[in-house]
Amino acid sequence: MNTEKKLIIKRLVIFCALAFAPMIIATPILCKIVGGPLFSEENAVSPVTAFYAMLGMCTPMLANFLTRIITKEGLDDPYLSLSFRNGKGKYYLLSVLVPLAYSLVSAVLMVLIFLRGYAADEIFEPDSFVIAPFLIISQLTSNLTVLIAYFGEEYGWRGYLGPKLSQLMSEPAAIVTGGIIWGLWHAPLTCVGHNFGFDYPLFPFLGILLMCLSCVIMNAFLTLITKRTGSVIPASLAHMTHNSAGASIMLAAVMKEDAYKLIDGADPVLLSLVLYIPLFVTAVISMILLMNNKKKQAEKTV
Repeated sequence: MNTEKKLIIKRLVIFCALAFAPMIIATPILCKIVGGPLFSEENAVSPVTAFYAMLGMCTPMLANFLTRIITKEGLDDPYLSLSFRNGKGKYYLLSVLVPLAYSLVSAVLMVLIFLRGYAADEIFEPDSFVIAPFLIISQLTSNLTVLIAYFGEEYGWRGYLGPKLSQLMSEPAAIVTGGIIWGLWHAPLTCVGHNFGFDYPLFPFLGILLMCLSCVIMNAFLTLITKRTGSVIPASLAHMTHNSAGASIMLAAVMKEDAYKLIDGADPVLLSLVLYIPLFVTAVISMILLMNNKKKQAEKTV
């Protein structure tokens, strides 16, 4: 192993240690403060839980900065640019449209699978489809105020971890490895009920596995738009859209309360797997585009 690769590995180890440590340390302390798991029904809307989530999302960004300082890499970073030239602008648009599209497909699949046999008037509120787009736009607009939190994650995972892994391995391997690391970073949250709750087999290990799977397939699209723009801003927008206007939120905007409860009360593992189907298709397309672009670059250098 040459000196350059050893330095990259050293930087990755330091980065991961700095990104993981705050969540691992803070989680049991804050659970003690609120008197139970942070994402239980009693504590899900607690100010402490909100603070924990916001702080946690910023740790990858801090890890990026600190690793650069500790290893004397410097703070010059191309992934902080904002440019719409040379076709980059379309990726800013796609960063919002693609998550909305796969979330909509997921929502349709959830209705078809979990509410088969129910009539439309038993499921949907009258005129809800007229109001729903405005509710989704309002949701996205309001979440722009916390875009810095999503930027915090993206500046770490796509702005530092991903590029470093790409220097050590092939693009597909880097996306899978980066996704697993990202998923494992969520483990403290999963252990206190985030994403999957508590009522599923092999808690919390199956939840951690599903989170790793989710992060791997999300990583492909987020990496694509980061590489195509040279910026983590589109990935931040995509991450925000994914969390703020996902399938469950779309369904809540159009469904009757009783119908929504049937989906909300479905097996969380099966529910997650249904949600991942359109996301997986998006990941495959993203990977193909990434590999085609890499092939074209290689041909130009010949």
